[in-house]
Amino acid sequence: MIRRARLEDALAIQRIAVERTVSRDSPVSGLVEYPIRSVEWYADKIKSPYFLVDEDEGNICGFSSAYDSYFLLEGGRFADDEIVTWLLNKLDEFVYWDQLVVDKGWEKKGVGMKLAERCLSSTKSHKLVGVVGHKPIFNESSVRLISKLGLSLEEYMTAYGGLVFGVYWRR
Repeated sequence: MIRRARLEDALAIQRIAVERTVSRDSPVSGLVEYPIRSVEWYADKIKSPYFLVDEDEGNICGFSSAYDSYFLLEGGRFADDEIVTWLLNKLDEFVYWDQLVVDKGWEKKGVGMKLAERCLSSTKSHKLVGVVGHKPIFNESSVRLISKLGLSLEEYMTAYGGLVFGVYWRR
């Protein structure tokens, strides 16, 4: 069942994010060198109305995090995030689709697609921007998914010591 994330989901969300974090020389895609964040960090981000989870019998199967530009600016939440800084300097009002992460035990079961479809429907009145890793690891499954859902590659950006990202927009 897809629903808005709640504070009590923060521990499971953090566990999934840590599980899916990979190094830049990993042979598999994932959250490339994503900083390990605290449960409290996720609890703060869950306040976004676009932070979703898929839950099955009390277990969090995956999550999708997205934030509107006002949330990104509020309280310096993302002051250390190079991608967010780049987007805020380039765009006005938008929703940044930050992460779509599925627990390893729930891969290939439609969780990612369900979360993505709900993210798109809940943000339909906004410009949606998704940033996907292209180099050194090309995240083929994420690119295929967001392209299928109507986001188009608009440009590239470099952040975090040379990682290259494709910037995808739904206008």
